[in-house]
Amino acid sequence: MISVEHLFKFQDEYIQACQQYIAGEMEGDTFFPKASAMGIYRQRKPGTWMVRARVLSGNIRVNQLRNVSRLGKRYSHGQLHLTTRQDIQFHKVSIQDTIHIVQELKNNHIINKGAGGNSIRNILVPHMSGVSKEEVFDVTPYGMMVTDYVLGLKQLSTLPRKFKIAFSHDKNDSGRTQYADIGFLATVKNGIKGFTVYGGGGLGNQPGIGICLQEFIPADQLIIYTHGMLRFFEDYGDRDNRHKARMRFVRYRLGDQEFSKIFHKYVEEVGQEKPSINVEKILANYKKRVLEDQEDYIELTPQNGDIQCEDIDRLIEWIEHNGIEHQIRLRLTANQGMLVFGLKTQEKEEIEHILKHIIAQSDIEQTLSCTGARECRIGLCDSVHLREQIIHMASQYPLEQRRQLPKIFISGCRNACGWHLVGAIGFSGKKIRTIHGVEECFDVFIDGKVEAGQSKIGENMGTLSVSQCITFLNWIFNKYLEAFKENRNISFHQYIQEDNQWIRQTLKHIEKEIIHDGKA
Repeated sequence: MISVEHLFKFQDEYIQACQQYIAGEMEGDTFFPKASAMGIYRQRKPGTWMVRARVLSGNIRVNQLRNVSRLGKRYSHGQLHLTTRQDIQFHKVSIQDTIHIVQELKNNHIINKGAGGNSIRNILVPHMSGVSKEEVFDVTPYGMMVTDYVLGLKQLSTLPRKFKIAFSHDKNDSGRTQYADIGFLATVKNGIKGFTVYGGGGLGNQPGIGICLQEFIPADQLIIYTHGMLRFFEDYGDRDNRHKARMRFVRYRLGDQEFSKIFHKYVEEVGQEKPSINVEKILANYKKRVLEDQEDYIELTPQNGDIQCEDIDRLIEWIEHNGIEHQIRLRLTANQGMLVFGLKTQEKEEIEHILKHIIAQSDIEQTLSCTGARECRIGLCDSVHLREQIIHMASQYPLEQRRQLPKIFISGCRNACGWHLVGAIGFSGKKIRTIHGVEECFDVFIDGKVEAGQSKIGENMGTLSVSQCITFLNWIFNKYLEAFKENRNISFHQYIQEDNQWIRQTLKHIEKEIIHDGKA
C-alpha cells in the first residue's frame, strides 16, 4: 500500500487557505493557484466548484468508494464524475463544501495533491492490467512503484506545466504511452521484464506523438528514467508561456535528435546519484495490489462518466450482502468507467442484472466526452449535448449493427480532454461566425489511432454544426454497414482507412451550408 500520510499537510494547508479566501483575507490571485494544485477549480456557473480526488492509478478500496459516495450524496447532488485519468470529481460544489470534501477525503486516505495545476498528474495504468489475456505482463505494481516515488518529490506541484506519465501492458497501448510526457510500454528481452520508453508526446494545442527514446530498459531503471525526464522538464520547460510549456514543446524547440540526446544526459546524471531500484522487493510490497487469477470481472460504463451515488451504493450493498469485500478489487478506467474484479460467474450475472443500465452493450455507447461548456470555464461547446445526440441516433440501429459501430471521442475545445484526436472519429468544439450568427460547431477528425509504435493523430476533415455531425455519422455508418454485409471481417476503422478522401469530399458537401465569416 502506498503511503500518502506525508501529503495530508497539503490538504490541511488548502483548508486554511480556503477559510482565509472565504473570509476575504486572501485574494483570488493567491488562492486560485493553491486550489488548482489540489485539483480544485471554479466551474462555469458562478459560485460552483469542482473537486478532483486523486485515485492512485485508479485503484480504490470498497470502503473508500463507500465513503466517496456518501460525500457525493451530501455535496455534489448525488453524482460523481469518473475521469479519463482514473480520478473522481465532485461537481457543482460550493466553496465552503470544498473544505468538507477535502477533509473527508483525507480521513479516507485519498489525496488531492497534484490532482491539478502544474503537477505530476495521476499515473495511468491500464484498467485491464492483471486480467488481460493479451498483456505482456501486469504493469500495475510498476505503475504504483513510480507513483510512490513521485509523490515524495518536492517538485510534485512546482513544474512549468502539468506532467503526465503512462504505462501500457500490450501492443494496443491502452495506457496511451505515446501521448504522454513519458510513457512506458511493457516488453520482455532475454527473459527480463522491462519497458520501451516514449517521450515528448501529448494532445491539445499542437499535438504530437511521442518518440521512442529507448527500445528497452530493465524495470529497475524506471525511477531513473522518470526522474531524468522530470529534471529535463524543470530546466527546459517554458515557465513564461503556459501555452507552450508542455514537454512536447521542448521537443519541438530542440528537434527530436537533440531532445533525445539531452534527455539521456539527464538520465545518466540521475543514474549516478540514485541506485537502481530493488524491483523484487517492490513487487513483494505490492503483492496484494497485483490482480492475480481472478475468475471474472465486469466493467461499469456510466454515460459520460457521470455515475449516480445510488448506483455505487447498490454495488457496495451487494458486495457486503454477499460477504465478498475481501475478494473484490475495484479500478477506475481511463474510459470514464469502473472495473470490478474478482467475480465468480454467478456473481457477475447478478451485478449485470442490478446495474444493467450502466453497462454498455457496444463501443458507440461508450462514446467519450469531456464536460464541455456545461461545466468547464474554458470549454467552447457543449460536447455532452453532442454525445447525447450521438447516443440517441445510434439507438435507432439494431443491437447487432450497433455493436459494429465505433466509440467516438468528443472535446469541447482543442485542449483534447475528450481525446478527440485518437479515435476513428473525433469531434473538437469551436465557435464560428455564420450567416445565422455565432454558432457552436465541431471540427471532424478521422483515422486517429492508438497502437504501440503505430499511433496516429486524427486528420481534420472539416467543420460541421451539431445537426450536421449527426447527419454525417448517419451517412458514414450506413455506408459502412452496407460494406460489412459483404465483408464481415472488416472493422469500421479498416473501412475508413482504405480511402478517406471520399469522406473529405462528402464533408465538404455537408458543411457548405455553413458560411464562414471569420472566427468568433
